[in-house]
Amino acid sequence: MMQSNITCKHDNSCFLNTIAYEALLNQISDIVLLTHLDGSICYANQAASDAYQYSQTEIAELSLQHLCTPTSATYLQHHLAEARATAKTIHVTHIRSNHSCFLAEIKTSFFPLLEKPYYLHIVHDLSHSKEIAQSLTSFTAENQALQTDLSAAYEELLASEEELRQQLDELLTRDYTIQQQQLLLQSLQKSMFQVLHHLQEEDILQYILKAAASLVKTEHGFIHKTDASAQVQFQAHGLGVHACCVGVSFPWHEGLAGELMRQRHTIVENDYTAYQTRKAPPTALHARFNKHHLSYPDMHAVVLTPLWDKEEIVGIIGLSRYESEGCFTPAEAEALEQFASMASLALNSSKLFHSLKKENLVRRKAEQRLLKSTHENQALLEAIPDAIFAVDKDGRFLQYKASSMALAFPAETFLGKTAHEILSPALAQKAMRFLRQALTSQRLQTFDFEWNTQHYEARLVPTEPDKAIAIVRNITERYEWEKKLRHQSLHDSLTGLYNRTSFEEKMQKVSQLQQPTGLLVCDVDGLKLLNDTFGHAIGDQALRQVAELLQDAFPADAFLARIGGDEFAAVFNQPTQSFFSSICTKIRTALEEHNQAQKGFPVSLSLGYAISSQTPPDMCSLFKEADTNMYREKLLQKQSAKNAIVQTLERALEARDYLTEGHGKRLHDLMEQFIGFLGLPASQLADLRLLAHFHDIGKVGIPDHILFKPGPLTEEEWTVMKEHTEIGYRMAKSIPDFEPIADWIISHHERWDGQGYPQGLKKTAIPLPCRILALVDTYDAITHDRPYRKAASAGEAIAELQRCAGSQFDPELTTQFIQLLESDHSL
Repeated sequence: MMQSNITCKHDNSCFLNTIAYEALLNQISDIVLLTHLDGSICYANQAASDAYQYSQTEIAELSLQHLCTPTSATYLQHHLAEARATAKTIHVTHIRSNHSCFLAEIKTSFFPLLEKPYYLHIVHDLSHSKEIAQSLTSFTAENQALQTDLSAAYEELLASEEELRQQLDELLTRDYTIQQQQLLLQSLQKSMFQVLHHLQEEDILQYILKAAASLVKTEHGFIHKTDASAQVQFQAHGLGVHACCVGVSFPWHEGLAGELMRQRHTIVENDYTAYQTRKAPPTALHARFNKHHLSYPDMHAVVLTPLWDKEEIVGIIGLSRYESEGCFTPAEAEALEQFASMASLALNSSKLFHSLKKENLVRRKAEQRLLKSTHENQALLEAIPDAIFAVDKDGRFLQYKASSMALAFPAETFLGKTAHEILSPALAQKAMRFLRQALTSQRLQTFDFEWNTQHYEARLVPTEPDKAIAIVRNITERYEWEKKLRHQSLHDSLTGLYNRTSFEEKMQKVSQLQQPTGLLVCDVDGLKLLNDTFGHAIGDQALRQVAELLQDAFPADAFLARIGGDEFAAVFNQPTQSFFSSICTKIRTALEEHNQAQKGFPVSLSLGYAISSQTPPDMCSLFKEADTNMYREKLLQKQSAKNAIVQTLERALEARDYLTEGHGKRLHDLMEQFIGFLGLPASQLADLRLLAHFHDIGKVGIPDHILFKPGPLTEEEWTVMKEHTEIGYRMAKSIPDFEPIADWIISHHERWDGQGYPQGLKKTAIPLPCRILALVDTYDAITHDRPYRKAASAGEAIAELQRCAGSQFDPELTTQFIQLLESDHSL
């Protein structure tokens, strides 16, 4: 026993006597052995007895060599000889009493006690690390099997859909796919919280990269880390073709990663070769990358999504595919974005876990120093950031060590008093229950409690049959972190509403109730166009406004959740048909008032609801019915919504572009005359009218300080200005009425000599309407005032057109246009 080998000077002022030392050592999870210089064991703690499956008396009759395999015994003897001079750590295989083995890490140090030499050995069981690796392998296999099962279920569902409802079912299938991805992501989330908190940060990042690549079925990917202080990014991990560039750094805002840092949302580029040609002229950065052999001539598609720490982007997940592997779909990008959100949560949670683990490690090392001497023990106890009490079986406080971090009260607050005299009745009852359990079982008992708005953890360690030590730690910060993590896992970070996970749990609970239930599903119309036109910040603002409108319209007991990017759903208890009619009317009235008060983009919602006709309700069927009704309404109001969008774009362009006042009408009139002069068919006139009026619609996405600058632009500003052709193209693709002119909008700044942008088209590869618009637009711009110069005469404008024929303009069209101008003196 401890008394026979380790003694301490008796001192009435120290309430932690020899029995207390043994009790503390027996609570340490690692194995503690004290041996003579020849390896014979003279003391072993309770963890050693549990690990080797010998009693403490039996272990004291053995030597350290008896606990090792024969192969390890010789290695151990050499280790003991070296440990005499300095502390040593080795890894050997140890044997239990039942002859089973485990890998152990032994930290040995020379330990003089009472003027006699000893060795102190701290043994740590490493078998748990192997179990973690096996669990991770098992999880990966189960995850792959789940993906296979989900794909098979998805194919079976498509085969059974009715042909007459094909268009509607395609929309529903999109939602079904998202649901399946949500289930997969939920599974990944649960696994992350179970596994990742045992890993280091770099292991977690490598795991996240592999899981993300598996999610969208690609073998190529990377993770960038961002360094805000140095304004650089560097590649921390890589898979496939990206593995060769781990460690390469580059400027903060360079390339696609730089665009993500500016736009702060997921980016998909499904024509990477064209992007490199368009966006990445040769720079010193390319020279540095070529040094590391970074060349992907066949790279086809790239998707990037951010990793967050609160509002800060701390990393980027990037995945790529070759042309034979196809493009990244919107569903894959959305799934990857949601995965990155959960990965960020797991990464932040792991950082907290390792911070607490590091703190516990420091605490354990400090506690080990208690073996040196009574005076050192007392000083060390004072340094521990926990409050420590000695209590008897009646809950009376016998000794007390105050702490600046936990229960920092004067000694007279506790000493001589019982728990019932100091604590609230409920807390005193709880503390006494755990104290009795500790004394009865003679084992450590732990419980949490709240006192004076702070949260604490109490550890009760029995030292005698009727006495115990209570170690109290302030865990308020950890409690708040855990509370925040729980809230984030159940709520949408943008709107504050419940998220998809909470909605699925609510659906499961309601499906077990014996009462009528109703569902209302709504979808924000034109959200993608809103994001493309005014930016994601405005789109996010619209979603928050919709969430507020819905909360105001619904009763307090309604369960409201954001279940997708632009979709919301609410669950109601025992609703009626008249209730839903009233709710829908209230929502539409609120939307109309909101749109009248707002001068920007109008918000439009499509609503659908359904009421269960059976109990317990079939929530899956009920959701499908409500979703079907919602899409039916969306189809009915599609035309009116489209007209509102077109009118809004006109207002936005007139408000932001100083050239549009009368400019569009003049271009339309002049283009109509030129088409007639050329003898071209009038069938394209409607589309050309749209092109004349909306060719610069992408300028609504250009910052005001560039768009309204009264003078020439800098090279950097001009680069941003040229992006308006691509912005206009994406907007036109989002509006059915504008889709026929989308290719013209992106090409209307191309030049005859191929020096235009963004595609560098040459000669007749440039669409004819764009070549016509270039002449008409330039002539109108020269002959009308601009903020930084006065209008020129028609003759000066014609001379400029002749000078640029064959370089900027189609030479043949230029000649014919000048003939039109000279024949019509009114121009």
